[in-house]
Amino acid sequence: MKRLIKKITAVVITAVLGAGAVACDPEILADIKLPGVWTVEKLVEGTTTTLPADGDGDMWTSMVISPDGTIVITNKDLDVYSGSWEYEDEKFIIGTEGDLEIEFDVKELTLQTFVFGMGDELVYHFKKELGTEDK
Repeated sequence: MKRLIKKITAVVITAVLGAGAVACDPEILADIKLPGVWTVEKLVEGTTTTLPADGDGDMWTSMVISPDGTIVITNKDLDVYSGSWEYEDEKFIIGTEGDLEIEFDVKELTLQTFVFGMGDELVYHFKKELGTEDK
C-alpha cells in the first residue's frame, strides 16, 4: 500500500512540475491570453492621460487579436487597420502591409488586462471584453 501511495505521489509531482514548466513560458501564455477583443481604457503619454472620450481621431479604440496571428485595429475615426501580431521576448509586434513592423514593450499581460507601449512615452491600457477569447 505504501508503494502505491509513493507511486501516485511521484506521478502527481511529475505532472505538476511538468505543467508548471509549460505554464511559465511567457510566449505560450501570451498565445493563450492575447486572443480576443480588447477595448482601450486610456492612453498615457508621458504625464498626460487621455481617456477614450477625450482622444483624437487617431487614438486606437479596439483591437481584435485572433489566435491565427492576425490583428484588426480600429481608431476613434473608425479607420480599420489589419495585419499580423506576435509576442516574443516580452515584445508585442504588429506587422502591417508593406512589411512594416511596430514593436511595443509589454508592461502587463493578464487574461483581462493588456498594457503595452514605446518606453514610457506612449503607453496603451486595454481591457479584454469577456467571452471573446476565440475571436
